[in-house]
Amino acid sequence: MIDLQPAHSRKLSALVPTSDDWYPNYEGNCVEVSLIDCRNDPSHEPWCRIWVSGSDDFAMVKDFSGSEYDQAKSEAESLPVPIAIAQLRALGFTRH
Repeated sequence: MIDLQPAHSRKLSALVPTSDDWYPNYEGNCVEVSLIDCRNDPSHEPWCRIWVSGSDDFAMVKDFSGSEYDQAKSEAESLPVPIAIAQLRALGFTRH
């Protein structure tokens, strides 16, 4: 289970090992798994996103409606470790 911790007011995150050559990544061959919470953003419809990224702009993402926050959090916490891009694609993640 991935232990997501508060990173700022709208984001929970954790560094998690990857089995891919995800370059560039974080120290220890890790990627960041984040749950971004935009349920209270007045500029658009409520939503949340699981964001898996290395230390650059490449990411694999999966979006949820604001009412699906608990489902998104549960899915983020139960992603397979180590994380592989092919596994994320099989779970419905897309490249961002």
